[in-house]
Amino acid sequence: MPSVGRFRGIALLLVLAAAGAPARAELCRNRKGILLLRPGDCRKKETQVDPGSLPLAGDRGDKGPTGDPGPDAIGPRLHVVDSAGRDVGIDVGAEPGTLPDGATTVLRQIGRDLFVFGVDASGFVANEELLGYASADCAKPATSVLVGDSYTCECSPSLIDVTGLALPLFVDQEKTMGYRLVAAVGGGVYMRGVVYGSTADDATEACSAQSGTLLGAPAPCASDASRVCVSCCLYDVNAFHVRQAVEPVDLASLGLVPPFAFRTLAQ
Repeated sequence: MPSVGRFRGIALLLVLAAAGAPARAELCRNRKGILLLRPGDCRKKETQVDPGSLPLAGDRGDKGPTGDPGPDAIGPRLHVVDSAGRDVGIDVGAEPGTLPDGATTVLRQIGRDLFVFGVDASGFVANEELLGYASADCAKPATSVLVGDSYTCECSPSLIDVTGLALPLFVDQEKTMGYRLVAAVGGGVYMRGVVYGSTADDATEACSAQSGTLLGAPAPCASDASRVCVSCCLYDVNAFHVRQAVEPVDLASLGLVPPFAFRTLAQ
């Protein structure tokens, strides 16, 4: 049976520990068996004691309830996989209005670089309209070198901030090629746009009035069938746009097959 002195020693140890032990201390047992916490070395005729050898720990208790998420908690991280379960990228979210409903932005390494691009259940999300062109007809040169805006990722701060970490990957309308910005170059930028009028002639005149080049035949506007719209290549007068050369990235080389789906990293 444990002695009274032993209980007193343990009690003393707990009191001293609660009061705060000095920066360097040793647990000592004197000749009477009393445990003492010394601020430094044990005294003569005292024996140093390993605290781990004392029967201070009781039985393991039941697991407590899960606490509330902290202010910066984001829950399980999602990533996107293709139809065969191959990883497409980590979901980093997107600012409202920057992508179609049901789409998100993913972060993925391609080669030695990190990229962000849009995806949804059907696969890649086209955003070639964000690119500019070097020629007045908004045609792709044979080298597939286009021009684009300087870009900053506006990813949701509640998910992952990849500003300055990843490059944007612009996906063409066929969703077979992507384009990465590589270097700033001189010269103007032409952009694909849509102009409209009450008739086909009015829409055509609206394009010509802005020194634009028609890119197709006029047709009823998708958002308002009472108007006629036409695609037009227009010179971009936005002084904040920086002309940059881009290089093509063959999306087929990634080996990803839609449809895409979300999974948590734990799955």
